[in-house]
Amino acid sequence: MIEEKEYFIPIENEDFRIGRLSVLPQKSGLMVGVDIIQKDSKKIFYHVKTCYHCEDLQDAISQGRQALFEFLNSPRK
Repeated sequence: MIEEKEYFIPIENEDFRIGRLSVLPQKSGLMVGVDIIQKDSKKIFYHVKTCYHCEDLQDAISQGRQALFEFLNSPRK
């Protein structure tokens, strides 16, 4: 069984924040929380998305990276 794990993704042109994928096991696969956090304190700046029912670790990371990419490249008002 996979244990809870965090992955950090650099954000281009951002000195104080990074992306974080938090992968957690569930009864029906894995879930991944996608957040933008402050580099130093690791406090959540923005919660992007939670993806449920990921088949395996690679799927969870892929879905999380895609959600972060789409958020960062979406027009924000």
